Amino acid sequence: MTATAFQPRQRWRTTEALADHAWKIATLIVFAAWLLVIGTHHEAWVDESQAWLLARDSNLIQLLIERVRYEGTPGLWHLVLWVCIRCGLAFTGLFLVSTACALAGAALLLWCSPFPPLLRILLTASYFGGYQFAIVARSYALDLVLLPVLAILFQERTKRPIAYGTALGLLANSNAHSFLVAGILGAEWLITLIRTGRLRPALAGPSVAVALGLFALLVAWPPSDNGFLPVERPSPVAAGLRFISEAFIDRIDFLSARSPSPLDQTLGLILSLLLLAPSLMLFRRAMVSMLLAATAMVLIGFSGLTYANVWHSGILFLVWIFGLWIAWPALKNSKRLKHAAIAALTIIGTVQAIEAARSGIWDIRHSYSGSAQAAHALADWRGVHPGAHMAVAGFKALAVQPYYSANIFANYQRGASEPSYIVWTRGETWQPFNTLLEAHKAMTDGYDALLMSAYAISPSDFADLEQMSRKDGYRATAVYPGSMEWKGYAREDDTLIFFTRQS
Repeated sequence: MTATAFQPRQRWRTTEALADHAWKIATLIVFAAWLLVIGTHHEAWVDESQAWLLARDSNLIQLLIERVRYEGTPGLWHLVLWVCIRCGLAFTGLFLVSTACALAGAALLLWCSPFPPLLRILLTASYFGGYQFAIVARSYALDLVLLPVLAILFQERTKRPIAYGTALGLLANSNAHSFLVAGILGAEWLITLIRTGRLRPALAGPSVAVALGLFALLVAWPPSDNGFLPVERPSPVAAGLRFISEAFIDRIDFLSARSPSPLDQTLGLILSLLLLAPSLMLFRRAMVSMLLAATAMVLIGFSGLTYANVWHSGILFLVWIFGLWIAWPALKNSKRLKHAAIAALTIIGTVQAIEAARSGIWDIRHSYSGSAQAAHALADWRGVHPGAHMAVAGFKALAVQPYYSANIFANYQRGASEPSYIVWTRGETWQPFNTLLEAHKAMTDGYDALLMSAYAISPSDFADLEQMSRKDGYRATAVYPGSMEWKGYAREDDTLIFFTRQS
């Protein structure tokens, strides 16, 4: 009688558990298919190529002790690529590394996060998880995995110190922004361990975190002759505010394919701040407001005071999800705040999912970078002209190098086969950011062909270059279009132009 009485309830629980797993598995399968379709159409640009070339052309000591120091980042991403390359991964499969990170992070979000099902799906499909960090293969893909892992471990960080310390240490080695995040989380953890009297029994965990953090510093510490990215910086306040809006809602007219106007961006920032209000109240209720405020301020301040680009804002978005994850249980006794938080998350998640979908569809139909087309065309041209000397101008044009086993440009590194990657030392004669100067020099020196990046070249400057090139006997014989999408609109030109000298 007893067993029979409980059987319907057991069946109901089994059916409910299967249904719960079914929608998660279905979501993950659809998400994986989405990323794989986009990834097979995506053309890697120079930042993706640079990390690959460093990993391909370096032994482990050269990579982590000598060469990553010029990149402005710790070397975990480069180490992952180093291993993947030696396991046989081809450059055309580079996107699989970032996609694997996105899928792992999505699985953790779907199965382990405390959010309602709709929010889990929307956050999985958000712009950074559903496109930017998942397809454009850069070190930020590692944050898609490591921040959810830290969120899962956060409540037990005093009981599982080695696991938490290892995750923190790996986060510190991901990129410069994540190093700062790891530092703030580590400081909070240390204070908690001291306050609870568990520092001594848990000392192994902080030791691991500190050791990995020091290694990240060693790998990323810039050498004295580093000439990486000498660019003009916007005002710190403007950069910081832009960092916030790009992390959440960048503009009101998010369905537009045009670059946003200053008014559109301002309204997006205001809406972002309004939608963040329930999160701030939740963080306060959960007593993690100081932790999240310190993390956000460090990220925003770093963005305002140093070189930053819009894609770095994704770290702030992922930190926000981390904060919601660890604070969500505090909503149990406040229906009003819970409804407000869910509504705000739904709006942000919907906007970002739409932007991810639009960017992904654009990437399928168009060229993100002209590098792949150019590399294949240059291979054909070199086959017809085996003894020709080819020059390069503009750092983005070096994105073709991973398609070859060695450097193919005669004016780069004096034509030596190595290195193929960009060397960021101040003493380098080839100037990565002075495209027009290098193009003029190449034509004056009489190279047989020139591959030039069109990035940041004004129409008037290009017209002058074409006029000069005709005098020197050159003609633009091919254009390989590329446009780097950002949230549904073209942000940077990545077109490459091929000049040949006419006989």
